[in-house]
Amino acid sequence: MKLVTYDFTLFPEMGSKYSTCLDLKSAEDITINPSEVKLVWLWVKTNFASKIYVRSSLPLKKGLMLANSVWIIDEDYRGEIKAMLYNFTDKAVEIKQWERIIQMEPEKDDIIDFIVDKETYEKWDKWEDTERWAGGFGSTWWYEG
Repeated sequence: MKLVTYDFTLFPEMGSKYSTCLDLKSAEDITINPSEVKLVWLWVKTNFASKIYVRSSLPLKKGLMLANSVWIIDEDYRGEIKAMLYNFTDKAVEIKQWERIIQMEPEKDDIIDFIVDKETYEKWDKWEDTERWAGGFGSTWWYEG
């Protein structure tokens, strides 16, 4: 199992040795307006199946939740993993770059090789090719938003 990121500052973290999930960080400063859904860049790609959850503090502290509750990453998906966040407040919410916003739970209990390399990240979909339709974002369709 491999997880590749673009930059050391975005390296996933475990909260403690007993943590089940990896904490993923925002790769950008972004504002999400009231009742708006936005995709937040995480600069993470994988070759393993996982579940994505919002960090437990995000709804209470910021009024944000994943737009689809739990996001399933299929083992053959090679694209960018992004957070699809919904602002359920009546105020704009800011997320800062490097802020921990998402938790990733790998489906298998195997050792993950962490790779931090720009070239690997940029060519990941070619080097780790699958039979999956290449244009999909978390599914077999494409969203431009």
